Amino acid sequence: MSTAPSGLNELNALLGAIHLRRLSGVLSIVTPMGQWQLPILASECGYPISDVHRVRRWWRALRRSCPQFRPGRSGIQLSSRQEAVFWEHFTLARGVKGDLLTLEQGQDAVRTAIKEMLFAAASTPRVQFNWRQLAWQVPEGVPSLFLPRCELTALMEVAQQLWQRWQQLGVPPDYCNHALVLKPSGEMRQAVESSHTFAGLQPLFNGQRTFWDVDVKLQQSSGLAIQILRHFIQQGAIEFKELADYETSIADGAGLPLAVQEVRPLVLCVDDSLVACKVLENFVVQAGYRFTFTQDPALALALVRDQHPDFIFLDLVMPVTNGYELCAQIRRVEGYGHVPIAMLTGSDGFIDRVRARIVGATDFVSKPASEDKIVPLLQKHLPPKPKTPVPETQFAC
Repeated sequence: MSTAPSGLNELNALLGAIHLRRLSGVLSIVTPMGQWQLPILASECGYPISDVHRVRRWWRALRRSCPQFRPGRSGIQLSSRQEAVFWEHFTLARGVKGDLLTLEQGQDAVRTAIKEMLFAAASTPRVQFNWRQLAWQVPEGVPSLFLPRCELTALMEVAQQLWQRWQQLGVPPDYCNHALVLKPSGEMRQAVESSHTFAGLQPLFNGQRTFWDVDVKLQQSSGLAIQILRHFIQQGAIEFKELADYETSIADGAGLPLAVQEVRPLVLCVDDSLVACKVLENFVVQAGYRFTFTQDPALALALVRDQHPDFIFLDLVMPVTNGYELCAQIRRVEGYGHVPIAMLTGSDGFIDRVRARIVGATDFVSKPASEDKIVPLLQKHLPPKPKTPVPETQFAC
């Protein structure tokens, strides 16, 4: 890696020395974008942690690699002090052991976090290191998920290319952790608003996503995210604002994390009637769940992929796409084969119910919706509310 930034060169050389001696421990890496702790087992690297956007990074890794994995519902428990400190790595590992995600998905989540760490190392001419030798206690039967040296070398090449492209933006490297905001005025925004692509672009720059969040949202190479960002920067349409990390509660009374606490379940309603949506919202929110809706069935699949609802209400009769067709489409989305879907309809006939079951509906609710119909249905299919709700912004990426 002779052409790599010096920060990556130094890190590469140090990891090479660790590899030759097959050491185990924790490598502390100090960069302008925070201090990282990289767990290393017999020269292989695990999920790194840092003091900047730690929880946000965790949800990004899950969103990219294993969106179906909901650790807060899995009953995963971490049993040692080491697992308490590096809870992301061991939550993934125990999830793999419990067949809640695949080994490749777990390792890919590790790669996602390591790529951000390597980008941070590339952003500084000289990186400070501190090595602490440590014997890792990997429970029997729990996969390690540590990545071999060859994987780190490949990720360094990716980070190097990403850093070179970032330099062309002309903004500080720590802006990758700032919110991207589409400016409220200007010719560029007016052009975007008048285009058919605005509906797809606006959520990317809503002030709740960083560059890394946009990168995961696009599900493409990081080069595409930088290309889009550069276009808007050149047009003077983007501004950067500091963005706080998500909050979460992961500790029990003894100070050992048990699992990443889940947000309150999210309920999605697709109904072309605004009145029907608002009535349903009142029942759902009062019952303690989050709620989102759309009156346009054409936007439903995008909302499912973006917000990952835990329960879906579909109006049976809508323009363009009816509830039957939309239900069948949602069932084809990866990870949504078993998410509860309830049909809302004014006609409660036998044939309607049979057809709804054929396309994958879970339940059938006759209109008008009422509290005594909706609340028991949600309680039947959704887990109990967490005792300390996590802010609703937790799934904003």
